[in-house]
Amino acid sequence: MIENTMFEEEPDVVDLAKDSTAFPRFLHWNPDEVVYEPRSSRLLVRGLGENELDEDEEDNESSARLLGMSFMNRTSGHRTSSSPYTRQAPPKSCSRPSTRTTVVCVLFLVIVVSMTMVLYSSLAAHSPRDNSTTPMVPVYPTSTTGETFPWTDLRLPTSVRPVHYDLTVNPDLDNMTFTGRTVITVSVLHSTKRIVLHAAELNVTKATFQLGDGKPVAVNVLEYKPRQQIAIKFAEELNEKQRGVLTLEYSARLSNSYDGFYNSSYIDKDGNKSVLAATQFEPLAARKAFPCFDEPAFKASFLVRISRKEGYISLSNMPKAKTTQLPSGLLLDEFEKSSVNMSTYLVAFVVATFQSVSRNVSNTLVSVYSVPEKTEHTIYALDTACKLLQFYNAYFDIDYPLKKLDLVAIPDFLAGAMENWGLITFRETSLLVNNQSSLLEKQLIASVVAHELAHQWFGNLVTMSWWNDLWLNEGFATYMQYMSLQREYPLLDMGNLFLAVRFRALDKDALNSSHAVSTLADTPEQVSEMFDSISYEKVEVPPQRQDVSEMMNTWTQQKGFPLVTVARQGGQVTLTQEPFLLSTDNKTHASRLGRVSFRQVLNLLKYVVHETDTAPVTEVLSQLNHLYRMLEKRNELDLAANLRAFILEQFGPLMRNQSWGEEQSVSRQELRLALLETACGLDCPDCLQNASDLYKQYANGSTRVPGDLQKVVFSVAARSEEGWAALMDVYAQTTNDAEKRRILRALASTRDTRHIARILIEGLRGGVVQTQELPLIISTVSGGFAGYRLPGTLFPVGSYALQSIVKSTTSQLSTQMHLNQVRNFLGSLKERGSQMRSVQVALETIMLNQRWMNTNLPALRACL
Repeated sequence: MIENTMFEEEPDVVDLAKDSTAFPRFLHWNPDEVVYEPRSSRLLVRGLGENELDEDEEDNESSARLLGMSFMNRTSGHRTSSSPYTRQAPPKSCSRPSTRTTVVCVLFLVIVVSMTMVLYSSLAAHSPRDNSTTPMVPVYPTSTTGETFPWTDLRLPTSVRPVHYDLTVNPDLDNMTFTGRTVITVSVLHSTKRIVLHAAELNVTKATFQLGDGKPVAVNVLEYKPRQQIAIKFAEELNEKQRGVLTLEYSARLSNSYDGFYNSSYIDKDGNKSVLAATQFEPLAARKAFPCFDEPAFKASFLVRISRKEGYISLSNMPKAKTTQLPSGLLLDEFEKSSVNMSTYLVAFVVATFQSVSRNVSNTLVSVYSVPEKTEHTIYALDTACKLLQFYNAYFDIDYPLKKLDLVAIPDFLAGAMENWGLITFRETSLLVNNQSSLLEKQLIASVVAHELAHQWFGNLVTMSWWNDLWLNEGFATYMQYMSLQREYPLLDMGNLFLAVRFRALDKDALNSSHAVSTLADTPEQVSEMFDSISYEKVEVPPQRQDVSEMMNTWTQQKGFPLVTVARQGGQVTLTQEPFLLSTDNKTHASRLGRVSFRQVLNLLKYVVHETDTAPVTEVLSQLNHLYRMLEKRNELDLAANLRAFILEQFGPLMRNQSWGEEQSVSRQELRLALLETACGLDCPDCLQNASDLYKQYANGSTRVPGDLQKVVFSVAARSEEGWAALMDVYAQTTNDAEKRRILRALASTRDTRHIARILIEGLRGGVVQTQELPLIISTVSGGFAGYRLPGTLFPVGSYALQSIVKSTTSQLSTQMHLNQVRNFLGSLKERGSQMRSVQVALETIMLNQRWMNTNLPALRACL
């Protein structure tokens, strides 16, 4: 999964508990109580159809071979046909390995070391205990019926595992409800008297269990809502190696919270409302759509059936096998049994009135789906997906295993995209782009598509066993995202985006409230908060060292990164290293740590204006804008005015040198956007005039605003009453999603509090402005002086949206009054909310801002 704000403003994350890679466990009495861990790896690879390993074999053995040895195969000119995993004998002469081979070897070593570390910890965890220790007796909770619930842990027991799901779902889009029937074939691994699995917000109406060849018998289902678990207890033990079939019938409401099986809608070109239903299961929401063993380690095959009305289509992970007419007049679509074993979070289905464009590539039917009015905006995504699918097939030397690959643009979708196997879902702004879009706009689409396609191997084919090792999914997918686009789309110039995202990741990891890459995730909120830039970015390109195990431990099991200090005395140079616990080791951030005076920072800034590369200029402008907004929010208005004058004086020549027409270079577009956004944001007269003139030409239809300038031009237009109202009308009518989002950002950037209130209300209503856009609205409103006192949230505790809101409303605060207000507000949340990582990082950030201001305000006044 990639979050929508990964390419915008990312939330900070903190660790509330001690860093640990081990999941807490009770002292277990019998095999039934043992919490599941893969036998030799954090990575799970289960089955490609007939090649699936038998139950009694080492089912994780192929992890290294599949994504390690076959990587090595890529570099061989020929391979034997007897086995896809057999390597060609190396040539007798030695040569220096290519950069590609070196990177592949490092990735392979990372995987092997990950296996070794977990195997070592697993052996340690199961070593004989001192018999003198008195074991703790588990305290079993009470189910909803008052009966004792037979399990005590967040993670499921491993005595029983699913083998196959036969799932039928019947959505009723008129009443926003659905019914379902789930038939789960299970295998007994250890003798037990219970089966425990997940279900959330489902009303189970009937349950039966069939053991072996016996007859199905009715069973009683117990539920423990705090952990979203259900259980069936048996009078007689289920014995090892037996198989059974658990059948559960249930009903539920379609979710309205963007997870599980949820309802969505859009307004068509004729003004009519069209409803649809889609899924978002990662990380813990498959249980909201059907009862299941909802942990990534429990992979199984799936056969899905979905009923629908005439005029609708249904989609799932696999190709459709057949459609039958039901007595009710509905149609029942049955999809092929999955040719791969999947984790539940990768299952997906959509029921909608979408249309598609398709193309056959490498024996795979690639399709892009959208609402009918936007099919013309799907071509770039289709071209990109086809090209990257061919690249990944060749690079990994493992073909994409399914017959089809669907990319679906969902009108209401909170994340940026989700890598469901064979049915990747996207927010419309992450997939759809028109023919006139700039390369900078296409860079976003290509980045998200590349990331999600990489997940079809990293994450889907090879999966972490638990969410504390999410980095194994996201880190590698992020690496492949940049690498593949650099190879296949060099004109997209991914280098500056790569650096910008790295800077923000370092910002987070420099905080004391950061967390290790592999860290504790033993509550649903902690699992949700694993989806942050540390998991995505920090592990993306691990350095190469001989002692890989030692290196990987220091990189994945502790937070932060080092500050290296170089001291020269005569002809001798001394390097020392220490943890850097504040921010990146550049001059601006080092001044926050007290290592460099602010006067030295200003001297450095006088050099930066002569820079010709984009990255240094955009990073400096980012830091100066942040400082300016902090001064505003402290009511240091005179000092803020002096800083504004300094910025415009230093960067004025660069700002005035920017064109307002079409620009082909991605790097030039990025530089222009940063300079002109700063200039207009600081009320530079020339910038405001040029933006106003261009908007007038756009409003009368005589010209188009280049995509990279729309954010600047629309924000200036939204300052006037007439401009704000006109943009609101355009927002309601346009089908260009990239333009639509820039208009929304402009509407939220207004300095008129009446307009701020209206755009917030529109977001809450979810009509013209979809509720999924509230994080963007609140983030933009909070960045301005007029609206920063308006925090709020409607999103689940721990969600990426909530993390983004917490950060955006607090990151520029720096007074004791601000700290007290935020601490009191966040402390009033329910216990789980007040303990979120993002809450802790918000408080730490305000304290750091306060400390920096108290230390440097005298120097600022003297220098400015």
